Amino acid sequence: MTDRRQVLLGLALALGGPAALASCDQAATNDELLRSLRPDGRLAFYNTREYQFIGVLADAIIPTTDTPGAVDAGVPAYLDGMMAAWASRETQRQHKTSVRDVRARLTELGGRDFFQLSDEERRAAVAALDTAAYETQGPPTAASFFGAAAGSSPAPETPEQSYRALKGLIAQIYYASEPGATVELQYELVPGRWLADAPLSEIGRTWAE
Repeated sequence: MTDRRQVLLGLALALGGPAALASCDQAATNDELLRSLRPDGRLAFYNTREYQFIGVLADAIIPTTDTPGAVDAGVPAYLDGMMAAWASRETQRQHKTSVRDVRARLTELGGRDFFQLSDEERRAAVAALDTAAYETQGPPTAASFFGAAAGSSPAPETPEQSYRALKGLIAQIYYASEPGATVELQYELVPGRWLADAPLSEIGRTWAE
């Protein structure tokens, strides 16, 4: 199984370059998560296909390895609730457009509908889009993760920009979740001594804020 450190070296919290997207044995569907969190099958913001797409994308970006992945942490369900309860109508519209555009671009890269691709082909398509999204642009701003409701940051205009915004949301929600903050990262309610420059090899895992 892929080690989490291999994934994080590429992910860099979605702020610093293309991800070394990892392959893993986990099935890339979100149906079980949907049933477990919402037995009635109802969604607050996405339609079922959009929700499944978010699950597949989140799994490709932060897969299950030796620690829980984005789907394990409930990122798709949280994002569905957040967009329904928090986002303005304009932000909701932009987000839906981004999801549509990213799926269309991944379908183009994969050669057929994204949901008809194998797990390996899906991850290869996401990896290709990830590389293209970071080739010529610097890191996204925090405001760009949240669209119009966050302030003056412009809405994503290309599939690559939309992918970067979605990736940022997935990463931020994951590291704010209990598994992301306490299993993936080290968490200590009352921190000990301050080390300004400690080698990661000695610490093992980064600390949650």
